[in-house]
Amino acid sequence: MDLFFERMNLPTPDEKISIYTDGNIQYSICLPELYWEPCMNYGQRVKVKKKNTLVCVFREKIFGNPHFPSISTSVVEGYNNKIRQRLSRFGRKTVSFSKTVHDYIASLNIFQFVYNFIEIKTDR
Repeated sequence: MDLFFERMNLPTPDEKISIYTDGNIQYSICLPELYWEPCMNYGQRVKVKKKNTLVCVFREKIFGNPHFPSISTSVVEGYNNKIRQRLSRFGRKTVSFSKTVHDYIASLNIFQFVYNFIEIKTDR
């Protein structure tokens, strides 16, 4: 989270940042520590599962005034899925795991370079 906030302009009460996450409670704790709550619109998209089956999805306002139809995590979920598909070391129970954090970071950097600068994106 620190790296994310270092790379952006500081939000103000007049120019708020909108942040949308899953139901992980840790975001609700760390975000107010990084920024003053009146400078953020924060909402969560929570998935309720029973026996590995999705039962319902609901959106929740945590603080600020988030735009409810915009509360979504699908872009991040799609990106994470693409990482797991293309980098076997990020999948579960694989034999191609990295033995050091440096190896994980290096493989992720290569993936991000290819994804951002080499792959051709098409609108569907």
